[in-house]
Amino acid sequence: MLEKLYKAAPIYRNFFTSLAASISAAVFSNLIVFSYEHTLLENGVDFVDLWPNIIVRLVYPLLSIAVGILIFYYYDNLDLFNKREYYKSNSGAALITRTQYLISFAVSMLFSVLTFTNGYHSLLDYLFDADIAISRLLAVATMATLRLTQLWLLQNKWDNERDLPFFMEKSTFKRNSDPDKFKPHQMVLQPIGYTIVFALCCWLCHEYLLALIPAVLIIMIALWYVVLLLPLIPIAIGLIIRVIHNTKRRNILLRKLKQMEREGLATVRFTGYKRLSAFTTLLPLTLEVTTAKGDVYNGIVITCAKINAPMYFKPDEYMVEHGMHLRGGGLLSKGGSFGQVVDIGKMGGKENPTNMIFGYRMSHKLNFPDIEGKRIVILNPTPTTAFAVEGSEFRLIDTGEDMHKYTIYTATGFFNHVERQSRRDKYDS
Repeated sequence: MLEKLYKAAPIYRNFFTSLAASISAAVFSNLIVFSYEHTLLENGVDFVDLWPNIIVRLVYPLLSIAVGILIFYYYDNLDLFNKREYYKSNSGAALITRTQYLISFAVSMLFSVLTFTNGYHSLLDYLFDADIAISRLLAVATMATLRLTQLWLLQNKWDNERDLPFFMEKSTFKRNSDPDKFKPHQMVLQPIGYTIVFALCCWLCHEYLLALIPAVLIIMIALWYVVLLLPLIPIAIGLIIRVIHNTKRRNILLRKLKQMEREGLATVRFTGYKRLSAFTTLLPLTLEVTTAKGDVYNGIVITCAKINAPMYFKPDEYMVEHGMHLRGGGLLSKGGSFGQVVDIGKMGGKENPTNMIFGYRMSHKLNFPDIEGKRIVILNPTPTTAFAVEGSEFRLIDTGEDMHKYTIYTATGFFNHVERQSRRDKYDS
């Protein structure tokens, strides 16, 4: 009997977790929609033109969808028993094909109409005087898309954390970060705390934040040119800084390679985009360097594109990390009776070494030219931080790093290497 209950535990947990998430999503999404409707009526928001009214009412479904995303995301990451069982199963089958996730998916679908219908109907009824059945169909389609996408992303995150543990995200609750230490009572106490916090956020939105939406729209209509220019200015400044920085660094590489030829150290043949490749990982730049002695280097020049974006190198590919990071500096923390300054730059440890708060990583293949020669990778512009990934471990790298299949250099590092080799050959002769 106990063995049967133990085997059925994942089904019961997923059922009740999904039920709690679905009820919370239905309650809070409707509360936020009703609060927004109350705000519009209380302030008499009604524009003369059609498009401002459409934009104001478009917020209805967007609010309900945002609430659903936040709540289901939290509950998906709450149950670390699921994560532990997934690792033990050692199966790559999609989560949605497993019984417990199918049941939880079915439960969420039962609440789809209650969760999203009011948001859609508030928009469609204004536009077309549409039948509520259309809103219900959209609600069902939205829930199906939302849950299937979130389950796929959840499995993808678990796979990444299993294969590359140092990419593991920091948990909102520190005690909740280790599946082996996760306790059953946390599945009850933590959602209670989350619900209280979410209720407080909804109250703040009702009292203060939702009223800002029509006010901001009024300002945008009256001062549209200012609203258009304000975000463009920092974007333009950022692009100008990136162009100057990347161009300067790429010119250093090109000067070093020309210096090799001028000093008779080597001949260089380029293929690809000499300067444009400094601004994007999509445009290739390869080179063939033949030294005076006859040694051939089969090289590719790669960039992180964004200034100082961290990079990770594997045997056949590299990843560029884009996101917001805690780069360094002091953080005042209190331990016991004393305050102490913690170095933010060392907070990552063996997990999340760059202290990325949020973001993503893009993988790119290392496509070397089809020629004979020693394979090299030249980083230009050079990121502040680069790592070598071997299995489930990582290490910081520097110029001249041997990755077995290739060697990594900076522009100056490669020039110095070729120069040292030339001097050594002359000395030996």
